[in-house]
Amino acid sequence: AYEEGARARVGSAGTRSDSVGLEAGRQVDWKPINVAEKASPPRLRKASTRPPTPEEVGQLVVRAAAGRYPEFAVLLHLAVITGARGGELCGLR
Repeated sequence: AYEEGARARVGSAGTRSDSVGLEAGRQVDWKPINVAEKASPPRLRKASTRPPTPEEVGQLVVRAAAGRYPEFAVLLHLAVITGARGGELCGLR
C-alpha cells in the first residue's frame, strides 16, 4: 500500500493516468487486477558530475583557439560567460 506522498510522486512522473486507465479496466472486468497499485517508483540515482574549475575552462578555451577550429573557442567562450545552451548558441546570427 502506498502513502499519499508516494502516490503523488508516482503520479507526477506520468503514471497516474496509466493507473486510472488500469483501474477503469479492472472495474469493467477487462483486467482482473490493477497492476499499477503494486508498482513503486524507480530509485533515483545521484548524478556524479563535477563542473570544471575556472582554470580548466580557461585552458579549454585556449586549447580550442589554438586548435583546428578556432571558431569553436568563440562559441565555448560565449557559453561560459553567458550560460547559454548549445542550441541557443547555434541559433545566434
